[in-house]
Amino acid sequence: MNRRVLFIFSLLWFYASAIVWAQPQRTPADAAYKHMYYLRAENYDPGKAAQTLYGAPTEEAGRLAEQLKRILDAYGITVDTNKISHNPAFMDSVSGKHIHYPYEAHKEIYLQKIGNQWYYSPQTVAKIPEMYRKVFPAGSETISHLLKKMGGTGSFWMLEHWQWLGIAFSLLLALTCYFLLNFPAVKLAEALTKKRVVQSEENIKTVRSLARMFSLLLVVRLVRLLYPMLLLPVGFNSMILLATGVTELVFLGYLLYRLADVVSLVASKIAAGTAGTMDDQIVPLARKLAKAVILISIFLLVLGQTGVNLTALLAGLSIGGLALAFAAQDTVRNVFGSLMLLVDRTFQVGDHVLIPSIDNIEGTVEEVGLRSTRIRTFDNSLIMVPNGKLADAAINNLGLRNMHRYRFKIGVTYDTPPEIIEQFVFGIREVMQSHPLINKDTIMVHFYAFGASSLDIRCSCYFDTNDFREELGTRHNLMVDIVRLASLIGVRFAFPTTTVHVEDFPGQQPLTPHAAADPSELKNRIIRFTEQVHAERNAPKLHNSENMD
Repeated sequence: MNRRVLFIFSLLWFYASAIVWAQPQRTPADAAYKHMYYLRAENYDPGKAAQTLYGAPTEEAGRLAEQLKRILDAYGITVDTNKISHNPAFMDSVSGKHIHYPYEAHKEIYLQKIGNQWYYSPQTVAKIPEMYRKVFPAGSETISHLLKKMGGTGSFWMLEHWQWLGIAFSLLLALTCYFLLNFPAVKLAEALTKKRVVQSEENIKTVRSLARMFSLLLVVRLVRLLYPMLLLPVGFNSMILLATGVTELVFLGYLLYRLADVVSLVASKIAAGTAGTMDDQIVPLARKLAKAVILISIFLLVLGQTGVNLTALLAGLSIGGLALAFAAQDTVRNVFGSLMLLVDRTFQVGDHVLIPSIDNIEGTVEEVGLRSTRIRTFDNSLIMVPNGKLADAAINNLGLRNMHRYRFKIGVTYDTPPEIIEQFVFGIREVMQSHPLINKDTIMVHFYAFGASSLDIRCSCYFDTNDFREELGTRHNLMVDIVRLASLIGVRFAFPTTTVHVEDFPGQQPLTPHAAADPSELKNRIIRFTEQVHAERNAPKLHNSENMD
């Protein structure tokens, strides 16, 4: 009975093997399964596995089949026939041909229906040697052979001893390469940027971090180059491939992130040497845009590396784009606002602006960002104004004025004689003419109104300067000179008050003022005074050391 059961079982096994041998490739899944089935240790037969490679030379067919399996193992690809089509008439929706791509990340490896059978395509077979050399560079087999001799026989925790030895050797080599590469990379980066970047402590740290990340990226690439030589199981290869792939993308993203910083530092130094300030505004904005693009791109690439279907993800984002747009409409509005400010050249970094429609903000523009603009007020506080509001606001760019207007009013007492008023107005004009920063064609001084408690003299002029500190200094000097002129000719300044005058009082002079001298004498005094002012205000300024002498 036992012999009969054994005989029947043997017949069934032989029949099943015959089926696999005789007609196993009716579907894409059959071809993929047969290739892997006859390369397992318990079923090892490269000749039969090679029957799935269409057009492979007979003398090289077995070797090519083994090389294809090693390539798939190195890529961490497990052949799952549940995910490969079982339809004998499968047709690719894009090309319209009987072609099947079983491995989404490796389109160069695909199956094709030829006649009534499915095979690995002739194009795939032709590329196997090239792909194998790419995964296993020249000398990799020699290194594997040496490790096998050093590690000896035996296994531990699913890996052979020589494979554990190879892992330790790879990690040690990676650390050694990092320390050997890091020092020259840092020195080279510092030398290349020494004259192109402002040498501050923070900038030097940025340059050094860029060099270190470059060294780390090369080390990760080295690990990805070495691990296929160890011929690890598919499960280990897939884990190593995923870990090193994600690490490489993160390091690459950080490298590009720091590279954007270094490039912006170089561009900032170049922009600082130009006459205009538009480039000073463009550089930080371009840096932020570049960083945003880098972060989003690396994030999507990491998702793709972990197996997320980016096409489906992007399609889902497009569907949810409307909701996202509503949720982030203020952010989008601010980003477009920053672009409009840049295109319209509403203001530049360093301009003095006044924004009456937004809480009457006044100050100096420090930075134009993607979302907001930073304005430093004159009390040294920092205000962040959303760019969306600025794009719609009426902005008074005081920094674009070629001349600054200065208008003021002087009130003198009602008891001032008309001839003294005439001479005072004449003297103010002459004083203004004496100041080098006052535009001579814009001077206007007139006695123009009878005020409630004063006779009003209206004065107006323009300063030929865009420097606010210089303007304040000129105002100061002008006011001091007018006060000195008033003291010289006996003019009293009026202020809101009530005064009771007693014109005649026994033993006291009348309070009504009289001209201290005739008009010609007053005019001569004023001319001599203005000549003195002209000499004082136009004299060359001495350095502190000369003043000390």
